[in-house]
Amino acid sequence: LEGEHALVGELAAGNVELSVHLTQRTQDIQLASDQRDAARAELTRIQEEFTSTRSKLAIAGLNQALGQVLIEQRRALPDPGTLRKQSRTRERQVADVGLEQIELGEQRRTLRDSNAYLTVLLEGVPPDEAEALRPELDSLVDSRIELIDQSLESGSRYLRVLGEFDLAQRQLLISVEEYRDFLDRKLLWMRNSAPIGLGVLASLPSDLQRFLSPTNWAQFFKDFSVSLRAKPWMLILFAVLFGLAFARPRFLARIDACARNVNKIRSYQFSDSLWALVYTLLAVAPLPIALGLTGALASTNLGAAPFSEALGSSLLLIVGDLLVIGFFVGASRSNGLMRKHCNWSDATVDKLRRELRWFLAVFPLLRLIGMTSFQLDGTGPLGGLAVLGLAGSGLALALLIFRLFTPDGGILRDYLNRHARGALAQTRPIWLSILLAVMPVLVLLWLAGYTYTGRELAFSVKYSFWLVLALMMLQGLLARWLLSGYQRLEF
Repeated sequence: LEGEHALVGELAAGNVELSVHLTQRTQDIQLASDQRDAARAELTRIQEEFTSTRSKLAIAGLNQALGQVLIEQRRALPDPGTLRKQSRTRERQVADVGLEQIELGEQRRTLRDSNAYLTVLLEGVPPDEAEALRPELDSLVDSRIELIDQSLESGSRYLRVLGEFDLAQRQLLISVEEYRDFLDRKLLWMRNSAPIGLGVLASLPSDLQRFLSPTNWAQFFKDFSVSLRAKPWMLILFAVLFGLAFARPRFLARIDACARNVNKIRSYQFSDSLWALVYTLLAVAPLPIALGLTGALASTNLGAAPFSEALGSSLLLIVGDLLVIGFFVGASRSNGLMRKHCNWSDATVDKLRRELRWFLAVFPLLRLIGMTSFQLDGTGPLGGLAVLGLAGSGLALALLIFRLFTPDGGILRDYLNRHARGALAQTRPIWLSILLAVMPVLVLLWLAGYTYTGRELAFSVKYSFWLVLALMMLQGLLARWLLSGYQRLEF
């Protein structure tokens, strides 16, 4: 548009922008239509599969073969979290398109009287020049009106398609959740694999050789380095994590500094406890996150070896365990959160720290070995190393619970002694027996072929245990906050 008048160039450039936007909108409509049709097809498939599964269970009942089929069907279901995330993204799209429609409508009203629009546009332009420009500007305005009308029409179609897509996916989400709940109820007490006997140990030597093979580990680090070269920005994350790990002594020193203010009415602030919480997390987080990033890079490399994929995905699975256990170990330091800020007794904190330290060394490692071997075994029979690793991690959790609550109540000893006539102390033999039996029973169920039952309930026990510890710490922090406020008022 060089050599053209500024007004002509501005209108022409605006028309080009509208034209490009209209082309993109056409592509967006086609994409949304395809996604809508795919969602409708998936909805139909899941509804038909749900009906078929109900019929099969009514006819054949609960059996091992059908249990394995149901597990595969559950794995193939769309992730509800992903569907909800897509729904939120679509809501933002609808809002953006609606705003564009309003802006286009305002432009269209401005151009309703093109002669008046051009008169305003040509204000300040000499009459002779304005007369010469008017025909060309009039043509551009007509084109602008036509493009705006087309954009408004395509925007309306896009909103309609997005609405249909949203409706289809909401129906899909409802069906997926109903089907998942149905499968969870049926699978919970359904045997879905053959019982695991001592014969699986025959593969233990070959499984160990596969896991410890220098060739496999060299390939893992090769896949990691290839993926890292393809994503060099990940080096920034590793550098940050290295910096945090290097600063660990400073974080620990800051935790000690926060602890020194706890019993000082004038200087203590609740923010000291919050900062101690933050510093504990910063001191623990670098290594687990670095291991998770390493696993993610190695397992997502295109053409990664099976061992790299299995080990990488298993590293991702244990990141949460390392973070949670490491946090509680850090919180149980001599000047840590539990002892100083939550006011737990020395005996309780010492026992918890002692038991969690060996658990931190054993449980994630056993789970890593078990999950890696499990994934390498594929759809075939489980190998000895996978069985030992997974069953061993469950038994390690059982041993932790046993050692934490024995003897004489374990970490609850001081509380039980103070409330000797309370319901918890009076019923201690009952709840302790149940608590100690849960994990061994779940491991036995898993070995007996109730793999889904054993796995899901074991996860529930583990998460519940960490949740109880976290809530106990939260209660201690809140009590510290209320106590400090009361002391300030009294002082």
